[in-house]
Order: sequence, then C-alpha cells, then structure tokens
Amino acid sequence: MIGASNPHYDQLNLLVQSLNFSIKLVQNVTDMPQLMAWADIAIAAGGSTNWGLAFMGLPSVIIVIADNQQKIAEKLHEQGIIINLGWHQAITLEQIKLAVQALIRDRARRERMIQKGQQLIDGKGAMRVVSEMVNMLA
Repeated sequence: MIGASNPHYDQLNLLVQSLNFSIKLVQNVTDMPQLMAWADIAIAAGGSTNWGLAFMGLPSVIIVIADNQQKIAEKLHEQGIIINLGWHQAITLEQIKLAVQALIRDRARRERMIQKGQQLIDGKGAMRVVSEMVNMLA
C-alpha cells in the first residue's frame, strides 16, 4: 500500500521486484481492511494505521515518518507487535529488504505478532469506555 503522493514509488517497486517473494505494491487503496485481510505482511508508516494493522492481525515492518509516530513505534516494537526500523531518513532500502525477508522466513515470530496485536486491539474498546461511563454514573 502506498499513497498517491509518495515520491518513492519507483524505488519501492524496484525493491519489490528484486525480492524472491510474491509481493504486491498497491497505490491509492480504497478498501484498506480488505487489503489487510489479504496480506501476510505490511510495510507501513508509524501512524494510526498501526492500530488497524494490529486489529487485523497483520505483522508489520514500520518506518517512522513523523515525530509523533516515534514513541508509538518504539512501544509497539518493545511489545513484539511490530518491527520498528526507525526514522525514515536513517533507513536504507537494503534494511527494509532484510527486515521483510527475515519476517517472511520466521513464521513463529509472525504468529506471535498477530496474537499480541489482536490482544492489544480487540475491537471491544468502545464497549469498555461506555461501560466505565455507565459505572461512573451509577
């Protein structure tokens, strides 16, 4: 998944073609949940998409592209939910390639990432908030 304004499409496409894995680089996604359900691994920025990736059980290699993403990416990495490669300006295409290859080859790690992500984001958060609000009023 890559945004329409991402200036690195050509570089990423070359990287994808150089790997010995079946990888699909998609631009301008309109149905993100369907694509997440289809995918085995994602490479994504460190923003709010991480919560959707965790909920969908999609092991992810994350690249931080904004200051407000740094702590989230670090914490999710510490919890074993994502692989945080760090700040985008300090990462090479080779590092991305190696991280993806390692994750593809490590089924047990992917399964742990799926389990931990879905435990963190279980889809029941709104109900817990409402329950707490009701309890506060009682």
